[in-house]
Amino acid sequence: MNVPTRLHRPIFRCLQCLNRRPPLPIKPRSNLRQPRWRLLSSSSPSARPSPTPSPPPPPPPPPPPAAAAATPRPDAITQHRLDAQQRAHHQRRMYYAATGMAACMLAIWILATSIDIAPEKTEGPAGPPPPSGPASAPTGHPAVPSMPRTIRIADTDYTLLGLCVRT
Repeated sequence: MNVPTRLHRPIFRCLQCLNRRPPLPIKPRSNLRQPRWRLLSSSSPSARPSPTPSPPPPPPPPPPPAAAAATPRPDAITQHRLDAQQRAHHQRRMYYAATGMAACMLAIWILATSIDIAPEKTEGPAGPPPPSGPASAPTGHPAVPSMPRTIRIADTDYTLLGLCVRT
């Protein structure tokens, strides 16, 4: 891949996190003291329980042997090889993750484009057809006693739906 030289510094600045070592795991603190008693909400001295004696603390672990305590640091060549192996491992994991992401995106696209779904029918009444009774429906108003069920305007039939009653 040919990258212009003016882009080298920003690219390497963005990718510098790949060269860092992962942080060390956090060790739990075992020297936290547990409370000996719990105070109740009442402030009277009789409501407070008396402190219970705590068990004696366990003895401290024996110190490690002197040979195990002094771990020699690897020389520069060995350290360079270890760092190169670690970088290669992380680079490989990034490639696998990017390949998996691309494969998932491709699978979703294939799935979305290969299934033929019939479009929903949006025209026409959703319910049962209008009743096929008389050509007019009563309105219930003395001024207009009935209304025609079908009106033809400009070569289009308009059908009355409902009871034609205003409330």
